[in-house]
Amino acid sequence: MKQFLFGYKEYEPLNHLEVPYNRLKAQDIIENAWGWRKYGEKHYENRYTRFLEAYTFPARHGIDKRIAHYSSLIASDQISRSKALKNVNVRAFDQETYDNELKFFLRKLDISMDEFDEFMNSETHQGSNKILWNLDI
Repeated sequence: MKQFLFGYKEYEPLNHLEVPYNRLKAQDIIENAWGWRKYGEKHYENRYTRFLEAYTFPARHGIDKRIAHYSSLIASDQISRSKALKNVNVRAFDQETYDNELKFFLRKLDISMDEFDEFMNSETHQGSNKILWNLDI
């Protein structure tokens, strides 16, 4: 356990598992020990990252981050290639969920649908260090 300022401590329970890391075993441990619940794909615990990874990255950049996540699980024999391909071929959102998440995303960023469409259709800067979207904050 690491000690930080103001008496805060950091405990990294998953670092104490056997090597190699097993995603399902880790999920079972934190689910049983702390009541954690599964939220879908990797990094879908936050509505912003879920929307960005499930919709924006694939639609705007052609990047489906699930492929990299499943690739590491395939390489460590935690999932079969056929199961990973089956999962990747399923849309991350159904239409109703997409509509709800889009409304939430637009409202929280205080942008219109036209502004979002303009962003989605604008030139991308892949390979650069630029932020994808300057929000003029």
